[in-house]
Amino acid sequence: MVKDAQKLREKIVDTAEELYLKHGVIAVSMDDIAHQLGISKKTLYQVFSSKEELVKEAVQRRFDKIVKAIEQFNIESKSPVEELVKIEDLMFENLQYQKESPIYQLKRAFPDIAQWLLTQLREYILNYLKDNIERGQREGIYKQEIDPEFTSRLFYASLIGSTEPEVFPVSKYSSANVSQKILEFFMHAMLTEKGMELWKSISLD
Repeated sequence: MVKDAQKLREKIVDTAEELYLKHGVIAVSMDDIAHQLGISKKTLYQVFSSKEELVKEAVQRRFDKIVKAIEQFNIESKSPVEELVKIEDLMFENLQYQKESPIYQLKRAFPDIAQWLLTQLREYILNYLKDNIERGQREGIYKQEIDPEFTSRLFYASLIGSTEPEVFPVSKYSSANVSQKILEFFMHAMLTEKGMELWKSISLD
């Protein structure tokens, strides 16, 4: 009985995560999730007492998946540059269905969850980027004069700032395209000639 309840909970979170990613957290209702699963809304509310509770668990699940993917990139990639390219691809995969940033939607509908997510992202991404830059400098891929901590903070601020529609209006810029342009900007600013050749070879693959 407990095992069945846990399976149902996981299935609900999986479905919610998929629908939120595809349509946005604001557009997807509890009715939509119940319909997609073929269960009653009453059953859904027996597992999750509110949409906010479900959203938080789905966001946690997505964050954990992103962290796991980045850690796998660190193991599999041949260089720090390749890691960043794979991360940009991961961001595109998470944003390709939506014009409006998922983080911006969270801020509008569930500000507490958005704040929690941003805190988790800031701590993880800043540490990751600083480590990535330091490794790249040791390998002669990134310029030595770059300050790893400052650059990682600037990179992070650019990514998070790009989620604000006042900065990049959704009518003119898609979230996925903006993330790609930010990566290109930083690559041109950070890479040595060796790094640039490596980046071009990866882009051509």
